[in-house]
Amino acid sequence: MAFNDEVMKAICAHGQWKHHLNTAIATGKSQFNVADSSKDNLCAFGKWLYGPTIPVGAKNAEFDEVCTLHARFHELASRVLDLALKGNKDAARALMDAEFTDVSGKLSQALMGWKRTAAQTAA
Repeated sequence: MAFNDEVMKAICAHGQWKHHLNTAIATGKSQFNVADSSKDNLCAFGKWLYGPTIPVGAKNAEFDEVCTLHARFHELASRVLDLALKGNKDAARALMDAEFTDVSGKLSQALMGWKRTAAQTAA
């Protein structure tokens, strides 16, 4: 159950980044900084993902895809945030509406696929 909980919390938390970034684009301010937001091992999910409690059977092809997409998500979030904090709203919005949204969706899909595979493996 803990595995499923962590995956679902990750989907929600990463979904909240869209709100954070929209706010940063609109206001030019954020509670997050660019350097930290680029690191995929600082968020709660990243700490869990790279920590010792991942079930051994969960380290599979889906795990690798989640890790890759999670790192890309944070890279793009930090780029959007950087543009927003520098007042470049149009470029921030364009990056967010295209590449960030694409990677965010792929990450959510990969997380759900990983969750399904892990459930099948455990059964």
